[in-house]
Amino acid sequence: MSNEDSHSYNQLLEAISHGNERAFSIFYDLFATELTRHIFSKVNDQEVAEDILHDLFLSLWKNKSRLTEIISVPAYLYSSCRYLIIAYSRKKYSKPTLQLDISSLDILDEDVPLEDRLY
Repeated sequence: MSNEDSHSYNQLLEAISHGNERAFSIFYDLFATELTRHIFSKVNDQEVAEDILHDLFLSLWKNKSRLTEIISVPAYLYSSCRYLIIAYSRKKYSKPTLQLDISSLDILDEDVPLEDRLY
């Protein structure tokens, strides 16, 4: 990344931090394709890659007032992608919790005498 790129990114981030939607759109267009390819290479699912990318940019917009604190835009974006990919992987590969439908248990049926519910 050249100094000129860094300066351009900083100008965009400054405009975005003030709510400039056009600057945000330009910023998105600068990075979306490359980041989507990167994410896809990790998750191997185009729809998931696009969802992660949208989550990233939604987070950027929601936190736009802090964007001027970013020192290296590419490093920040790729690190953010990495954390979102890890979160996705944890969610995808986490063990499902046991769902128990207690409404069908006789022990809770008050119409059945207590002594019958216990045996």
